[in-house]
Amino acid sequence: TPKLVYAIPGDQFDYTLTVSNSGVAVNGFTVKDYLPVGLDFVSSPQTFTYDAATNTVTWNNLNIAANGTLALTVKVKYV
Repeated sequence: TPKLVYAIPGDQFDYTLTVSNSGVAVNGFTVKDYLPVGLDFVSSPQTFTYDAATNTVTWNNLNIAANGTLALTVKVKYV
């Protein structure tokens, strides 16, 4: 996937977090991410909650295999 070098206000792009697990399988965990200043949430293909007041995206009840990785993606807009 190409890396975004620069953005102009109004540009939309995918913002991806990668969770890595170097141990045993883990079920039912939560990931919370505070989007950086200048990025507005647009959408996510995964089940999530979004708090506009804190610009936070939260994914609940996630599962990851032993020694696995999990990509969590949101579409954001640069403002």
